[in-house]
Amino acid sequence: RHSALNLGRWQQALDLANEIANVERRRGASAHETARTRFGSYGPLLALGRPADAEQVLRECQEVFETVNDITMLAKVFSARADLEGGRDHRQDALALQRTALRLHYVSPEPRSVVGLHHNLANYLVHPAGTSAEPRAHRLAAALLCHVIAAPHTLTQALLARATELRLAPHGLSSPAPPAPPS
Repeated sequence: RHSALNLGRWQQALDLANEIANVERRRGASAHETARTRFGSYGPLLALGRPADAEQVLRECQEVFETVNDITMLAKVFSARADLEGGRDHRQDALALQRTALRLHYVSPEPRSVVGLHHNLANYLVHPAGTSAEPRAHRLAAALLCHVIAAPHTLTQALLARATELRLAPHGLSSPAPPAPPS
């Protein structure tokens, strides 16, 4: 399944994920274990142009993860749902879901995942007017985390993204003007 995913063979990856889930059910796996397997179907479903099916899988997985209180997988589901809504150009929904994913990830943090969530949230926050400092704050948080967890390649990517932002719109992304000095 992982090989099919890496090769972009979406239908094959989906078929293999379904077969794995069926084998798990036949051997009496828990709903939680099967949901973890089914979660991996969302990406291939999106790639195959089946967003409604992807959403259904994510909602079913969310229900199971909420029942067993699997915060890490819930965070992944909310991030995936944000990705789905972002693809539908539902920016506000994507933002709300990504913020929820980030909050959940901080409960049981996986530093590398938190880096990605900060980066994704910054992407959803970028507005054509470019006046908010919030995207920059999330990109800098991602870069700082990369430094702390010693992920030099990811740190380089985060810093390059930030430099590109500044180069493309140095004034459009500016913060409010500093207060005037007292007279």
